Amino acid sequence: MSLVQSAPRFDLQQAAAIAQQHFGVGGAIRPLPSERDQNFCIENTAGESYVLKIANATESHALLDAQNHAFERMARAGIPLPSPAVARTLSGDTITQIETGAGQRYFVRLLRYIPGAPLATVRQHAPELLDDLGRFLGRIDRALAGY
Repeated sequence: MSLVQSAPRFDLQQAAAIAQQHFGVGGAIRPLPSERDQNFCIENTAGESYVLKIANATESHALLDAQNHAFERMARAGIPLPSPAVARTLSGDTITQIETGAGQRYFVRLLRYIPGAPLATVRQHAPELLDDLGRFLGRIDRALAGY
């Protein structure tokens, strides 16, 4: 099964229901781009923003859990991430599983939204921007060393 065939296809109403039912989070919701998963930005009335990530059906729980632990490791190393970067479900888990009426299963996470502009949308890649990006990636590399 290809990544395209196994990509989730939920509408805004379904995504909002998943966020509310599993994480207790609601608010204004909009789709976000993704190459293989399906992502939605949710902003609640308190101004907190989240990303509901519905993973591609081919993704393993172990890989998503490793990503969650990488966020924790980066936060402990002082990488500026919202705290906590990974939200917990109402039952205390960091990953939940949903099933469609057709029997397809997907893992779902809720992450804190980090505002900003994708580098590809920044027209001028000034040397200062690239220097800052290099320093930031170096900090991430050090934080994840040995992981």
